[in-house]
Amino acid sequence: MSSVSLETKTHIYELVKALPEFADVDVTYGVPKRFEKRWCAIGRVRWDSTDWATNRSREESFTVEGLISIVQAAGSPTSVEATALALGGAIEDAIKASPNLGNPRIITSGFKPSNISSFPNDTEGYEAQYEWMISVTARL
Repeated sequence: MSSVSLETKTHIYELVKALPEFADVDVTYGVPKRFEKRWCAIGRVRWDSTDWATNRSREESFTVEGLISIVQAAGSPTSVEATALALGGAIEDAIKASPNLGNPRIITSGFKPSNISSFPNDTEGYEAQYEWMISVTARL
C-alpha cells in the first residue's frame, strides 16, 4: 500500500525536535526506552480512511498521535499542565505555519488536543501527560 504516513510521522518528529521550546525535551520516534523528566513521543499512526478519489488517485486520512510528559519537582497540577499545554501550543503553531508538512501530496493537516491529566509523581512533585494528534489528509 502506498502511503505518506511514515514520511509524515518522520517529518513531525524532526519538526518537533527542531522547535526551540523542545531544546530540553527528549523527543522520540515512538515510546522512549527510558523516561526523562521532560519527554515527547511521536507515536502511533491511525488511518481514518483510505478511499479512491478518482480512478487514478487515492485519498488517505490518518492521525499521528503524540504524548508530552512533564515532571516538575516543585510543581503543582496547574503548573505542569500549563507547561505541557504550552509545548503543545508550539507544535500547533508549527503545523499552522506549514499545513502541508513539506509534502505537496498533503492536502491539509491540523493539531487536535486529545486529553491532559496531572498526578503526583512518586519521586518528585507532579507530572502531567498531554495527549494530542495531528490529523492529515493526503492525495496519492
